[in-house]
Amino acid sequence: MLQFASFITISLCLHFLAKFAGRLIPKEQPVDTSDWPPEMLSAIATRANRWGTLAALGSFLFLVPLWFTAAYWLDFRLLPEPGPGEFVAVPLHWARWLRGFVGPYILAGVIAFWVMRWAFGWRYDLMLAAGNRAFGFSATAFFYWTLVWILPFCIEYEIHSLGRGVHIAADSIIVYESFYLPPQSHPYQDLVSIELARPYLENRAEIGRSPECRIQFNDGFALTDVPWPFAWNDQGDSAPNIEGWCDLVSQRSGMPVKIVPRIE
Repeated sequence: MLQFASFITISLCLHFLAKFAGRLIPKEQPVDTSDWPPEMLSAIATRANRWGTLAALGSFLFLVPLWFTAAYWLDFRLLPEPGPGEFVAVPLHWARWLRGFVGPYILAGVIAFWVMRWAFGWRYDLMLAAGNRAFGFSATAFFYWTLVWILPFCIEYEIHSLGRGVHIAADSIIVYESFYLPPQSHPYQDLVSIELARPYLENRAEIGRSPECRIQFNDGFALTDVPWPFAWNDQGDSAPNIEGWCDLVSQRSGMPVKIVPRIE
């Protein structure tokens, strides 16, 4: 529910921002192209497409690294600081790479229209009318739709992913789903089992498989290494490998590591 409310809020903000920008920038004026010769229509549409694509591409190449830089900078600022002997692990954030291209693509399209309005003045209306007729759809309507419906998804899920990680602390394992949600603490005294699988030792045919770990608590929570592939300690160095995870938790909890053939 909170994520849905955030999406609606962001969507409304972008809608009103677009309306406000529309007051500052002259609106698109309708142009009758029904009597334009096909050669003229094609030439103007091609020119509009060329300059619009160049403006969008330039904006896109600037916005993509800006999006990733801001996202990862905020992410690491919101993560907990590991103490001596502790470490923090984070997910791969593969969806961030998708959002990091879709979001800037939408923003680049919107910026391209503003740039073309500024650069071509009254000719912008002619170019846009020719392009809309030649390509069979309204480019401004398409990017407005993506601005108020698709971009809010990218922003909301990006916000939700900030600060996500797991903290292997001195007395518990603390899971952070997002920076604005309360963390879930699982004390070592509630441990049920620590399982470690080393498939390459059990079956030589699985030499390429890496070790796997599962730390089970009595509340039903199970921590595995799969969602958290990147970890570092208080010195900023890479944290122990998966076997090191199990050994570290075992030392702090006093529970022995159980070797199993496979983590299901």
